[in-house]
Amino acid sequence: MLKKMDVQTLPKKKTISKGKMKKSIKNVLYRPDAVRWPQTSENDSLELETALSTYRVDIPVFKKPHWNELKHIEKEKRPKAPPIPKVEGLIFGISEGLTALENRQCWAVIIEASVVPRTIVQPVIEACVQDNIPVVCLAGLRKISLNHFGIPTSCLCIKNEQLPDLKNQILAISNKFNKPIKLEQNKKIVEPMEVDTAIENQNDTNISKNEFSYLHRSDKRTRVFIPSDAKEVAKNDFSGQNFISFSNNQESESNSKEFMKMTVKKILGNANRVKRKKN
Repeated sequence: MLKKMDVQTLPKKKTISKGKMKKSIKNVLYRPDAVRWPQTSENDSLELETALSTYRVDIPVFKKPHWNELKHIEKEKRPKAPPIPKVEGLIFGISEGLTALENRQCWAVIIEASVVPRTIVQPVIEACVQDNIPVVCLAGLRKISLNHFGIPTSCLCIKNEQLPDLKNQILAISNKFNKPIKLEQNKKIVEPMEVDTAIENQNDTNISKNEFSYLHRSDKRTRVFIPSDAKEVAKNDFSGQNFISFSNNQESESNSKEFMKMTVKKILGNANRVKRKKN
């Protein structure tokens, strides 16, 4: 009789339940004050786009030849795209706009409303608020600028005394938003710093500078230099914003209510972030 042999079977793999996705919570510092973001409404956006279209330039159409044709032509003789005419009075770019604001060369600013993150254009808005320059956020500015001027940009500045119609349109839209409260900067308190040092010498020894210019050890167990028992009493009276007061002087005139403390906010990761593709 043949005996039945036990056949060993492989253990089944346990199915992993998907369950709930783990959420990573991060603690970040954020500004306690409300960030100014003057985004235009639909009607204002259409009016502003119409005002920009009046300065539209003719963008030449250029079709780049295929590489099979270009490789037989010398590099210097290859066809190049014709230059796009520029509008006199417009400044394109965030860094160029900041430089123009610092030099007080522009009197109106338009910013892309859908820029991500907003922090890259926040310095432009703060500079406009500081100098009382009208600024608005227009949705689709990059596309509008590309179609009208051939340059996609997230910041469009208007130079001083140029394009007054466009400037007045921006000013009329910006006046619809509440103006932020402008805080006055603390004035620097400049006071002379007086340090009174009173040294009480217990040993009345007058030693000239020429005596004992070099000290030599006579024994390894004894010290050559023996410090004096004189006590130094220093009264340091510091005042001002950049100093710490060690005495009971009057308090600084700076108002601490003008500053707001940074607060901690818990945020989740961005689920719509651009993920790296796996090879």
